[in-house]
Amino acid sequence: MHASLENQGDEELVVLATLGSFPAFDELIRRYRGPLTLAAEQIVRSRAVAEEVAQETFLAAFCALPTLDAPGAIGGWLRAIARNRALKTLCRERRCTATDDLEALVKSASTELAVPPDWVARIEQEVIFQALQRLPEDQQEVLYLAAYEDWSVARIAEYLSVPEATVRGRLYRARQAVRHHYDNQNREEELL
Repeated sequence: MHASLENQGDEELVVLATLGSFPAFDELIRRYRGPLTLAAEQIVRSRAVAEEVAQETFLAAFCALPTLDAPGAIGGWLRAIARNRALKTLCRERRCTATDDLEALVKSASTELAVPPDWVARIEQEVIFQALQRLPEDQQEVLYLAAYEDWSVARIAEYLSVPEATVRGRLYRARQAVRHHYDNQNREEELL
């Protein structure tokens, strides 16, 4: 991982990736793999399939980067691609937008696509994730992005294309529900 790329904004990374920088593209993958996998999983209801959808999203996005009009809006753009691909996967309608040669090139040149996401193991070990799965999808998404991806309310609002007040409300309700679940879980353990 290139330390200098970690400090770059999404817009700069998109420009570099469009010019052929695989390290810049890998940094975008690192930033958005978790959120895109969650968005896909909410549709396909399978983590393994959602991870495939996220990978397909990045491959398709790499091919389409030159067509992105607003490089600073890469998060929302990727989310839209992931959700569309997840819906098509769910309906068994697979469509490949990249050639096999380009997919092979991207897969071989991208170190991030070869590495399984580390957040999966981290989340599976936590009781809070059980509560997260019981939340409505809109609350799941904002809580995941805030707690596990450490995104600000403003960044979440931009990514989801909703007002910041909506994000704050969803976060509040999600945290209350998780607290309630956690308290109930602790009471059950005390009774045993």
